[in-house]
Order: sequence, then C-alpha cells, then structure tokens
Amino acid sequence: MCISTINKYISSILLLLKRYRAYISLRLNPKIDLLMKTTPHVFSNNDITVTYNPCQCINAERCAKELSNVFRQSVIPWIDLDGESTDKIIQQVKKCPSGALKFHINQKEVA
Repeated sequence: MCISTINKYISSILLLLKRYRAYISLRLNPKIDLLMKTTPHVFSNNDITVTYNPCQCINAERCAKELSNVFRQSVIPWIDLDGESTDKIIQQVKKCPSGALKFHINQKEVA
C-alpha cells in the first residue's frame, strides 16, 4: 500500500470516530441537540441561489475539493458564487452526497 492510500484510510477512520462520538453524546445528552440546530445558510448572485444546511452535511468535502474557487474552506463567506460559472456550480451542488447543498435558479424580472 502506498502512503496516500494509508492516509485516506486513516482520514476515513477518524471521520467515522468523530461522527460516532457526536452520535453517542446526543444519545447520552439530548439537550445538546437543541444547541446544534442551525438554519440553512443562503448564498445568492444574479443567476442562482445556493443553500447550505450544516446540520445535514457529512463533511465529505467533495464540494471544496472539486470546486475550490467557489466552496472555500478557510474564507468567510465560504461560498463564492462568482468564483465559477453557474452551470459548474449546479453540477457540483448536484454531487453533494448528503444533500446539504441545494440550489434554485433565480427568476429574472420582466420589465
């Protein structure tokens, strides 16, 4: 096995442990669930609106890895809809494994 494969396995195991700890803490202390509820974040430009639901996200990081100029991990706001074409953003949102990212096309106003 090469080192990159081992690192991927280790990262996957650590992510599973993190989720398991969160699951156990919710089962042991249901009051924590009330604190973790958040509302979806909404990002818009002239063409599209993208919503991100952090409670639904499984942190697969697919969005940030595949379209990093739109889904930025270390910048706030972390979604920059002007970073890429609307078509590419829609394609990436559709790839979200958890469904935490959703989109809709903005209606153009007719004068």
